[in-house]
Amino acid sequence: MKKLLVVSSLAVLNLIFVACASTQTPLAPAHPTIDASKAPREDIFDSPESVHWVPEARSWFVSSMGGSDILAKDNYGWITRLDEKGNVTSARWVQKGLHAPGGICHMGNELFVVDRDGLAIIDITKGQLITKVELPGVQFPNDDVCAKDGSVYVTDMSANKIYRWKKGMAKAEVWLESPDLDTPNGLEIVGNTMYVVTWGPIVDPATSQTSRLGFLKPIDMKTKKISAGTGIPVGNMDGITKAGNFLYGTDWMGGRLIRFELNGKPTIFAKGFSHIADIGYSEETKMLGIPEMSTNRVYFLEIK
Repeated sequence: MKKLLVVSSLAVLNLIFVACASTQTPLAPAHPTIDASKAPREDIFDSPESVHWVPEARSWFVSSMGGSDILAKDNYGWITRLDEKGNVTSARWVQKGLHAPGGICHMGNELFVVDRDGLAIIDITKGQLITKVELPGVQFPNDDVCAKDGSVYVTDMSANKIYRWKKGMAKAEVWLESPDLDTPNGLEIVGNTMYVVTWGPIVDPATSQTSRLGFLKPIDMKTKKISAGTGIPVGNMDGITKAGNFLYGTDWMGGRLIRFELNGKPTIFAKGFSHIADIGYSEETKMLGIPEMSTNRVYFLEIK
C-alpha cells in the first residue's frame, strides 16, 4: 500500500488507495496501484503544470499556467511555494512577469521556469523574477532540466527541438532537432544520458490526439544519438523524474503514473488521475509531487 497526500486549500489530507487492477491497459500494473479518481479537489492552483523540490530551501514549487489558453502571454500565471510537508506557504509566491509557467528546474539559489516568452530565472531568496532568456523561434516551450555543467535544456513540443542555455550566453541555442524526438515533453538527466518522454505524433491539434502513443527515449548527451529505448509505446507522456532506482513518467491523456526501469521497461505504478503533468521528487522526504492540471490538485506520493 502506498501513501498519497493531496494538497487541499487548507491542509494536506492523508489518503490511502487500495490496489485496483485494470484489464484495459497494455502495460502490466505494479502492485498495488493507486486509484486517485475520488480525491478531493482544491482551489490554490489553476492548471498546475510542474512540481519541483529544492532541498536547499526545503520547499516545493508549483507552476500554475492559469486560464483556458495556456499559450497566451496574458500575465496570468504564477508559482506557488509549499513547505516540505506540502502545506502552502505562499499561494502566489511569484506572479509578476509570468504568463503560463511550465517546467521547473533549479541550480543553487535560482529557479529556471519555462514560460511562453522565454526561460524565466527566479531568485529563490528574494522571490523575484530576475530576467528571461530568449528561446529563438520556439513554438511550444514545455519542460526543462538543469545539468551539472550549468546548462539548462528546454523542450519545444511543436517543433521537435531541445534548446540549451548556459550563463554567459545571450540567448538559448537549438541543441538538438529531429523528428525522432516525437513531440518531446519531459526531460531528466542520469549520468551522460538524457531521458525524454514523448507525446507521440499529433494528428489533431485541437484535441492533441495522436496517431500512436509516445515513448521513453534515451539520448546520449555526448553524441546526441536518440535511442528507441524498448520501443514500447506507453502513453501521451508529459513529465519524468528519477526517484531511487527508477524513472517515473506521467501519461497525461491516460491519467497514469508509469514506473520505468533504467533500461526503459515500463509498469503502471498508479492510475485514476486526470491529466497529470510534470512531476518532481524529493530525496529527503521520499515523496513524488504530482500536478493534476484539469482538477487543480497536487498529490504527494510516498515512494519506498
